[in-house]
Amino acid sequence: MGSTFLELVVFLMFVPYNNRIQNVGKALWIGTLMGGIMLTIISLLTILVIGADMTESQTMY
Repeated sequence: MGSTFLELVVFLMFVPYNNRIQNVGKALWIGTLMGGIMLTIISLLTILVIGADMTESQTMY
């Protein structure tokens, strides 16, 4: 879970350079939510199409 959303740490480095600091938190939450939903949908579709056993064996790290 931590490595999945690790790129948010990179985006947090740009927060001090943003002009509208009050919108940053909302944008990060929306982006995290959208990313999590997309990862869930892709994982679910992969499991439904090729099965759990094939999905597990095709996972590359």
